Amino acid sequence: MVEDAITDGKRIAQLLASELTGLETGPFDRVTVTDADAEAMPSDSGTLAYRISVAGSDLAAVTLYPEYVQLEFDVEPTVPESAGELLTEDPTVLTVTSGAEVKRAVDLLRATAEQE
Repeated sequence: MVEDAITDGKRIAQLLASELTGLETGPFDRVTVTDADAEAMPSDSGTLAYRISVAGSDLAAVTLYPEYVQLEFDVEPTVPESAGELLTEDPTVLTVTSGAEVKRAVDLLRATAEQE
């Protein structure tokens, strides 16, 4: 059993990027991580880490904060039930506060990419 949760923004963003680049079925064969800044460090005001594209079109920007990551969608996301609680008041902004939530973020990205 894992005793420590991953709550570091940079590590969460790394996990998300790994999930996206490691999946090759469904819409993920068209999803890429672009404009990645390997030197990006979390900040209180947010630091752009990378963008997520589907078939060459921008899908979302991933921004680092000290204790979470935010995905700001360029399109209206398709929200599966499993990811709904991750959204902020703005339906185009997803907040991921732990490594465990990365899977739900991937579910939302999958549903949205399937519509693109």
